Amino acid sequence: MVMEYAYKEIGTAEIFDSHTYTIHPFLKDSPSPKSLMESIDLSGLINPPGVIELEDMRYDVIYGRQRLKCICSQEKIWCKIFPPSTSPETILSVIMEDQHSKKNLNLIEQAFFLKLCQTLIPNNEKRHSYLQKLSQHRITKGHKFLDKFLDLHPKIQRKLHEGVVSEKAVNGFLKFDHKQQCTLVNLFKNLQLSSNNQKNVITDLYEISRRKGITLDNLLESKDFTVILHNHKMLPKQRSIKFLQLLKQLNNPRLSAAQKELESEIKQLKLPANINLTPSQYFETEEVTLSIKFKNFNECKSVWKGIADRISTTQT
Repeated sequence: MVMEYAYKEIGTAEIFDSHTYTIHPFLKDSPSPKSLMESIDLSGLINPPGVIELEDMRYDVIYGRQRLKCICSQEKIWCKIFPPSTSPETILSVIMEDQHSKKNLNLIEQAFFLKLCQTLIPNNEKRHSYLQKLSQHRITKGHKFLDKFLDLHPKIQRKLHEGVVSEKAVNGFLKFDHKQQCTLVNLFKNLQLSSNNQKNVITDLYEISRRKGITLDNLLESKDFTVILHNHKMLPKQRSIKFLQLLKQLNNPRLSAAQKELESEIKQLKLPANINLTPSQYFETEEVTLSIKFKNFNECKSVWKGIADRISTTQT
């Protein structure tokens, strides 16, 4: 594939962005990263943005939108100019390589890249042929997997791009409408949940709200949740621990009741700090495990004989 282009200084007023070629529509109104602005101030614009020349002597942006935002106050800007005859395959390739030069495309970027492929190369056979020729690891998932990212609210897409929302949680988000998806993002921000916890929390909240026959918003506005979520005297980690405990209790009420009963009985035993009693997993059996923590092996040996004698006496 032969690329025709030229570097040229053009007036800022001649550049516009139709957003035809963007794979970051969710960043349309976002400010430029501070780190990028500092880099350009320090070293100048090392990698100029790419634009395509139009018939009316204007230029539409192909890539480098954040860079353009950083230098939009300048009257003239050096750009990489592609002629009007540039093929869709070339446009897609320069977008991909510009993005890949900074980092691998995350899943939300891959999803919008494939969507752009469908727009620029509507013919299925030609599009498939182009994607087959892409360098390895540029697109890591298939259409069916990536298409669901396009169904998310733009706010969620942006938070996915920023890493606030885990890619593991996408399937769970799609169980809720756009309004409730935004509620979940605000919840994650409040609790600062890890990737695995995000996925588990969405699953639990969906099941609880479905079982109660109420919306997610109504569930989170109930007293049990608000006393945790609105308590800003607690750190986010403390709120998240309390929140996860409440979810576990609501999702498995019988299991929670059994745990509380056992905790009450263990408390009455007044066990030393170095001794723990643990029930079987999910209370599947009545067995309990006694564990004793020693400072070192010598301490263990010194008290073990007395423990062993007591156990053997009890068994006889």
